[in-house]
Amino acid sequence: MPLNPDQHYARLDGLAARARAVLADPGSGMEALQAAVAVLGQIQELRDQITASAARQEAVNPDPMSRARTREDPGDRGAAGLRPLRKGRDQCTAHRRDGEECRAPAVPGTLVCRRHGGAAPQVLIKARHVELQAARYTAAMDFEAAKGTPREFDTLCAWGHAERELREYEAKMERLKELRAEARRLKAARGTG
Repeated sequence: MPLNPDQHYARLDGLAARARAVLADPGSGMEALQAAVAVLGQIQELRDQITASAARQEAVNPDPMSRARTREDPGDRGAAGLRPLRKGRDQCTAHRRDGEECRAPAVPGTLVCRRHGGAAPQVLIKARHVELQAARYTAAMDFEAAKGTPREFDTLCAWGHAERELREYEAKMERLKELRAEARRLKAARGTG
């Protein structure tokens, strides 16, 4: 019985939490790191299953309003009088009031343009977090591919650097969360006092 997307994402979150716990432990040995890499491989397999499931669903029910739109053909945008999208940029998935799709480029790491909420601080924070997670995953996969080659040490260092960057960013996010909670507490104390 195939899993629905919510079940896939729940499994991804669980696997990522397991891998994150192993990688965050400075005392974890090589076996633990190899287990974490195996978990990252399982995450990739689940992502592939999600993509395949979405492709099957789209083939069964091709609803153009429900899928993210990207314009790979620069001539398509040029015909509408728009510049081609830069490499790595997607087109905004939001729609205008008249029902037409927004043709602006999405903010990097998001699915929407600035006008449709891509410039909101919480969106930019989450986009950066996702980019760091993707960089860590890519570094882990590069290390896995480079095992037994002269590049093995360099890819391990890159993986460690990506992991450290992600941990530092998550620590900053936690500190920001604490500061916001403290500000709310102080505001509530001033309002009642």
